[in-house]
Amino acid sequence: MSVGGGHNGERFVALVYAETRRLFRTRGVVASLVIAVALILLPGVLLAGLLALQGPSGPLSGQVVLGPNGEAVKDEFMFVHRPLVGDGTITARVASVSGLITYPPPLNDRIVAGVVPWAKAGIIMKSGLTPGARYVAMMVTGSHGVRLQYNFTGDVAGLAPNASRESPIWLRLTRSGDTFTGYDSTTGRRWTRVATVHVGPMPDTVQVGLFVTSPHDLTVSEGASRFTSATAVFGRIELSGKINGRWASVDLGAPKGLPRHLQGRAVEVRGRFSVTGSGDIAPLGLGSGWPIERSLMGTFAGIIAIIAAATAYAADETHKREGSGGLSGRFARVKALAAQSLTIAAAGFVVGGIGAILAVPLGAALLSSSGNTVLPVPPATELRVILGTALLMAWASAFALGLAWWTRRRVAAQVAGLSLVVVPYVLARIGAVPLGVSRWLLRVTPAAGFAIQQSLPAYTQALGPKTPQLGYYPLTPWTGLAVAGAYGVAVLGLAAALAYRADPHADGSPVAAR
Repeated sequence: MSVGGGHNGERFVALVYAETRRLFRTRGVVASLVIAVALILLPGVLLAGLLALQGPSGPLSGQVVLGPNGEAVKDEFMFVHRPLVGDGTITARVASVSGLITYPPPLNDRIVAGVVPWAKAGIIMKSGLTPGARYVAMMVTGSHGVRLQYNFTGDVAGLAPNASRESPIWLRLTRSGDTFTGYDSTTGRRWTRVATVHVGPMPDTVQVGLFVTSPHDLTVSEGASRFTSATAVFGRIELSGKINGRWASVDLGAPKGLPRHLQGRAVEVRGRFSVTGSGDIAPLGLGSGWPIERSLMGTFAGIIAIIAAATAYAADETHKREGSGGLSGRFARVKALAAQSLTIAAAGFVVGGIGAILAVPLGAALLSSSGNTVLPVPPATELRVILGTALLMAWASAFALGLAWWTRRRVAAQVAGLSLVVVPYVLARIGAVPLGVSRWLLRVTPAAGFAIQQSLPAYTQALGPKTPQLGYYPLTPWTGLAVAGAYGVAVLGLAAALAYRADPHADGSPVAAR
């Protein structure tokens, strides 16, 4: 069968078919592909099984509160509220914010004054008193200035200052149907609009009022998580619209295990409120449960096996006798590279797809059955993680094959593939290099492609450090995969150029087995 001339499309399809037959008849390649599936599947599922046997513990314990869009959230705060029917406005002055930080027992005698960065105090309209219900809030934070936040994931910055006795902050929130607008001011006379947001369907009657919350104080270097509380003093409270009933207070979703001096409370004196609260209103981060991509923790090991499979496939000598009848001719060699790339990429895609389709639901099922927390994600996100893993393995296969054609040495291609993909990933994920270096490694090397597996965005307001060790990547999922893809295109393009320029009368494998 001739490669050049005639019906090129049909001949290329025949060449791909021949390469596919060759792949499945090469035992070492098939064995490496099977091993790759096992490496993707087993580590995460086995870890999930071990954790399931231990039962709920640590960050994997406890029930998950779901937000309006099905995301896992924290919804714990001290709430002083009244019902608002229809449209209306609340205005309040935050005169000051203070706080306490304390270790849990038996060290809870170590109490210091302080306000953690994401302590929040302000005004809020919430669809109900059920944790996870829709809301919009204007707030002063510990060190992130004024924010308008809504439905846990929405966050818009306002004024930079923080509230104090010397510099109180004024906040205003208005409702018009399902549309809410937040304002801030340093004087109470000149107002600046922070944002107008639409939060989805809200009931005619909502709860409007004052809130305070304060998340744990995390110190990564010490491995410590301290209980905290915040206390805010509110004055000049004005309500407009149809307001029913008297002020009531509830410690919504009250955190368990807090020392008495940190528990929520509200005191009113002559129209001024002093409100103390603990907890958080925010999406959960990757460190707060089992993200679905943790079941795919063996992907990097699967890539090692796929690199071995691709380079062995490129170095296989059987195509001297099969397929196109030899690789002589410039265009014939380029077509052979294209056919091999397509064949091994398809194999990698199947390997990654099988591993991910089995690992993600199995890991989640094992943990959920034992009462552990699996962080929920929308179906589209789960599909992206699974499909992205298949695409990542397809890319790694073609990338390794391109390296083999380029270097013309099987071992050299394997070393290059591991150095460019696996080593940067491992160094970043285990924290073997400084944080800044880790992030750059995951931006500028092919290891950026692993970002396709991140299931939860790096929300600024979510508690915990946004580091590669926890599974946060510096690039968005598809951008990271695009960076890896660019490396693949470059390597295969260079390999094609070298194949075209090679001796047109050469025959046999372009890759040496050694």
